[in-house]
Amino acid sequence: MEKTISVVIVTYNSLDLIEECIKSLFKYNDIGNDLEIIVVDNSSEIVSNKMFDFIKLKFGDDIKLIHNPKNGGYGAGNNLGILNSSGKYICIMNPDVRLIEPVFKEAIFKFKKNTNLAMLGMKQIGGQNLSVYFRPEKYLPFFNIFTKIFNKLNIYLKSKMFLSGAFVFLRKEDIIEIGLYDENIFLYNEEADITNRFLNNSKNILFYPALRYLHEIGDRSEISDFSQNIWLDSRVYYFNKFSFNLNSYLNIFLIELKLKIIYFSLINNKDQVKVNKVLLEK
Repeated sequence: MEKTISVVIVTYNSLDLIEECIKSLFKYNDIGNDLEIIVVDNSSEIVSNKMFDFIKLKFGDDIKLIHNPKNGGYGAGNNLGILNSSGKYICIMNPDVRLIEPVFKEAIFKFKKNTNLAMLGMKQIGGQNLSVYFRPEKYLPFFNIFTKIFNKLNIYLKSKMFLSGAFVFLRKEDIIEIGLYDENIFLYNEEADITNRFLNNSKNILFYPALRYLHEIGDRSEISDFSQNIWLDSRVYYFNKFSFNLNSYLNIFLIELKLKIIYFSLINNKDQVKVNKVLLEK
């Protein structure tokens, strides 16, 4: 049975998050049976079976459950969900996202009103309340300060920024046309990559801050050594893919890291000194 919107939730060891995520979808579903929920799990089969049994017990058989036999990363999981969806529009949703108001009816309206609209984002509440970011190739030292200001003022510059991918809507035919998520990117930089491909395909992207969602992200001030390696690898791949100036970016980034180390040393923030020193060494 065809649906209007398919929500794709990619999980990895997310049993502690999935219940509240799905509950919020049912609570704020304003399109009834036109909503499809798909959970794609990248965990081991044993972990997946445990979570899928839990979902069936809590929510019945209305949710489509897919175990990814190979953890190819976030993009690969989303692609599996998109290719198994029946909706005209796709809603990519992280398991730590919670709806706090109805959003689906308005999303459909936006896509129908603008037939060239390929991607739609909304206002993120949680963490540092960051809904939009500057694309890596536009980066300058301490752009994170401007990022916070732009988010505070709900300013989105389509030519320079990208939407948070934690909760974002896509026109299915458009994401398929540009080749889906790039599975060479295991994690991080997916949204900037998709944004560039949409813009190169003359598609429109919209940030609509009147509607909000909650992202229980924390402040992510520290990331693991593994995550840093993945982030750096995907960043290098992204620059090479679009033939952006990687050396220029790295030089700017190194300057910022050195300045951060000096600043955090002066205010005696040892944790941040350590984080930035490790990243500098990498």
